[in-house]
Amino acid sequence: MKTKMIVVLIFLVCFSLIVPEAKSTGQAPKDARQLPELANPTGQAPKDARFLPAMVDELRGDPFSDFGRSWQNAPSNAFVYQQISRAFPTAVVWRGDKKEVSFEYDIQNLRGITFENLLGKKESLGKLLDRTYTNGFLVLKDGKIITEAYFNGLAPHVRHHLMSVSKSMTSILFGTYVDEGKIKLDELVTTYIPELVDTSWDGVKVVDVLDMRSDVQYREEFDNPVAEVWMHEAAVGWRNVGLGRPATNRQFLTAMNKYEKPDGLFHYRSSETDILGWIMERVTGIGAAELMSQRIWKKLGAEEDAQCMVDREGASVVMGGFGATLRDMARWGQMVANGGRFDGQQIVSEEWIERLRQGDHNAFKNYYKMLPKGAYSGQFWITDNKRKIMSALGYGGQMVYIDKDIDLVIVKFSTWDTPNYDYAIDTFRAFEAVSNYFR
Repeated sequence: MKTKMIVVLIFLVCFSLIVPEAKSTGQAPKDARQLPELANPTGQAPKDARFLPAMVDELRGDPFSDFGRSWQNAPSNAFVYQQISRAFPTAVVWRGDKKEVSFEYDIQNLRGITFENLLGKKESLGKLLDRTYTNGFLVLKDGKIITEAYFNGLAPHVRHHLMSVSKSMTSILFGTYVDEGKIKLDELVTTYIPELVDTSWDGVKVVDVLDMRSDVQYREEFDNPVAEVWMHEAAVGWRNVGLGRPATNRQFLTAMNKYEKPDGLFHYRSSETDILGWIMERVTGIGAAELMSQRIWKKLGAEEDAQCMVDREGASVVMGGFGATLRDMARWGQMVANGGRFDGQQIVSEEWIERLRQGDHNAFKNYYKMLPKGAYSGQFWITDNKRKIMSALGYGGQMVYIDKDIDLVIVKFSTWDTPNYDYAIDTFRAFEAVSNYFR
């Protein structure tokens, strides 16, 4: 009998060590925010908070192959996107000591809103969220939370990796320096970074970097091991470095080539965002993660610190390195929807926000299939150029959709099973249907 009691006690002690204590959020009960038909939509097991799914070198993957097996893709992404700081070096984006700015709730059931998907079939928002591996979903209307839900181990206090949503966050931060005249869009990049004289960046204007029209060659081709995106990811520490390849972000940026046939059109280039980060760090002498804290995060009344991945020399990876909680990204999106204003402070000028809301549709021709009415402007995807609807979009299904005219913000965190941008197109269509619902 004593032996059985001892075994039970040992089990209880071990169990208490394994299962983390739930964090109180001070918010409405979780069941008041859930979407009823999305209990565990993806079938992914909740993350085991004790261990990484593989050794870090294995997660980074081979420098020349096996992109599909890296940490960015299934099955590892379901865990790593919520535990980036365990696998990679990160810098803290401090929330400051300001009191949290709380949301009001006005819960509405949006799951029955329908749209026409790429297959020409009618589909509900609920089904779309189910099949696109959603981890978190939040909708703000007029500054109030009308839907909020968490899946696959995500919780209100857990940071989720944002991938290229980071580009749009960097743009807002960059705009604060443009507002103050510390950075001028018509200046040459080399005015701020003289090390780039006699490189492919020589003669490129800051505005062309901002809008990704620099004509510096960058191929975002995940099935092509010689594409620049592979070397870039290795340089920032996301994958292992191949022999003779750049080992830091700035080594990579300095070594880039020009396109053989420049066309002046928009081409998606993650390298451009890291040039913006380098410019800000050069102007201020401060790392971009700390700048994000000082100029943005401390002013949002955020619930949690954010974070930013850094490369092997400690430089912030602003092209895709930020991570934050679902509600804090809703705060960020609401600030943009408010014309750069939040909690009584003008964080970035309304002029900057308006500059970002509409782009050159003709320069977007390589991406008409993805967004037929779209454009790209200042590190934001413009999903509807006439209605000036903005989106921050990140690999694997990270999205912040902002319809400023009707004060609508939608945030979605995901871990797609494959790099399938049909998911993104259908998600844009679903969010447009939500926008139309409120118009």
